[in-house]
Amino acid sequence: MSSLTNIAGKLRQLIGKPSAKSVSLVAERFLQAFREHGIEPAQIPRLLPQIRLEDLSTQEHLLAILTPELLDQVAKLFGIRSQWLEGCDETIYDYLATGKEPHLLLEHLRLLWQQPEWRNTVVTPLRILTTARHLDYLDDQCHELAPVLIEPIATLGDETIYRYYIYQDGFSWDHPPARIELKAIGRTIWQALRKPIPIYTISREEMEYVLEGRLIPRSLLNRCLITNPSFEDYIIDPESSGVAKESDELPAVIDYLTATGLDHFDFSLVDAPVWQEMQNSLPMPAPLPEPDKTKTFGKQQAARERWQKIEGAALAHWAVDKTLSIADVVRRIQMNPELKATQQPDTLHKRIAKLAPAGVRGKPGRKPNKSG
Repeated sequence: MSSLTNIAGKLRQLIGKPSAKSVSLVAERFLQAFREHGIEPAQIPRLLPQIRLEDLSTQEHLLAILTPELLDQVAKLFGIRSQWLEGCDETIYDYLATGKEPHLLLEHLRLLWQQPEWRNTVVTPLRILTTARHLDYLDDQCHELAPVLIEPIATLGDETIYRYYIYQDGFSWDHPPARIELKAIGRTIWQALRKPIPIYTISREEMEYVLEGRLIPRSLLNRCLITNPSFEDYIIDPESSGVAKESDELPAVIDYLTATGLDHFDFSLVDAPVWQEMQNSLPMPAPLPEPDKTKTFGKQQAARERWQKIEGAALAHWAVDKTLSIADVVRRIQMNPELKATQQPDTLHKRIAKLAPAGVRGKPGRKPNKSG
């Protein structure tokens, strides 16, 4: 009997038991997941009604309700790994990449595009993280880029909460095949959706964490974005805009689009079973709240103040560069998240056209979508 007791004791020593530190890490990461998506602890019950404010009052109370099922629910909500929430490793996101198959990213975006709440909320569906403030294909330094798709999953007050999809290929701007592929992806999106593709500069260390799936990118995408240049400037025809860049490489991009069949990519179709299966496994975004009719006056005042900021921004852009077309200024304003500009380019165009310098008024902006 004593020998069995000794064996049991040795097994307990070998197996051990969860340390208080490892268990507390689960609670810390649970709260971190919400915080780094822009959700304060007191707001968590709005997304997970089974959690009470009392459950969030102390770490002990929180640990008492955290179950594998609840952690899996949070992982699906944000598109992150349950293993990270459980403190098993440091990787937040599963690896996601095009693997030299650009249609994978585009099919993913096409599925998001099918959701009306997505189209009504997202102004810039594709965003680019990069270690270079100004991309230059003649620069032989290695500058990596990471495309990020966003998906609205809830609204809390005036704040939209997003799920992030980071493509971790590590597109190098100094590597022609990678550069051409990313330009082709950008041109396909720009021509089909006419949505801006903003650029955000991050450090090389931050990029390393992004490409390893170890960083939630909300804080990076909330930084001041680069509006001049914007990524679509690298994939448009020079006759369409005076801010087109690297135009001599555009024929190679068009040849790539033709060779891969992306020149006929249609965002109105849904025929991507792989991404459809993934989409079905995720919760649908929370519906947008109904407008409060009792706050009509306040909303009208807020709208007037917003338009004043937008018009001020337009004047500031033309003060810096009087040659910008009205369409270019509209695009720059739409890419500024602080302005919360209207998502209807025609309305925005009309509001700021009267502010344009005399030499710009009446000039066409970027031409309508045309085949490459």
